[in-house]
Amino acid sequence: LSEGDYGVSLLNDCKYGHDVRGNVIRLTLLRGPTYPDPDADQGEHRFIYSLLPHRGDWRTGTVPASYALNDPLIVRRVSGGGGDSTRLSLLAVDVPNVVIETVKQAEDGQGLIVRLYENERCRGPVMLRVGFPLTGAYRCNLLEENEAPLSIIQNTVRLTVEPYQVTTLRLVPALEDQPSLR
Repeated sequence: LSEGDYGVSLLNDCKYGHDVRGNVIRLTLLRGPTYPDPDADQGEHRFIYSLLPHRGDWRTGTVPASYALNDPLIVRRVSGGGGDSTRLSLLAVDVPNVVIETVKQAEDGQGLIVRLYENERCRGPVMLRVGFPLTGAYRCNLLEENEAPLSIIQNTVRLTVEPYQVTTLRLVPALEDQPSLR
């Protein structure tokens, strides 16, 4: 719920039923259907919700805050690294309206699959910076079949996205620097 320079966003961890009428935001916590399962939604329920005040409209911080609520950061202590304080991200995009949703090993073992999506109804160029050397990058379909090669310039992949588009990429690391997610 936003006006010109201020608003609030309703964040929650599991409920899809919500609505806004005028200046009232409502969240539906339970449904009581009797068909097809007469026992649906009965029992104890746990959920988290939050009101996030923000400057500007919902694009100002709502998506990162909702990810923080629903998918908290997992921190692991690892050994090694040699004390090098210059660390690179595995992946990063240069625009705030594109979210890296999934990074996983390709099903056929040939590189990494990256799924990202545009979340602000905007089209335009995106630069995906990669923290390791690449030998190839491809647009793929959801079955991870390569569809079109993408250009790589200094470990940066350039692509264009459409409003609300889900994009699947295959990144092929240089063999000596291939990251493993296993």
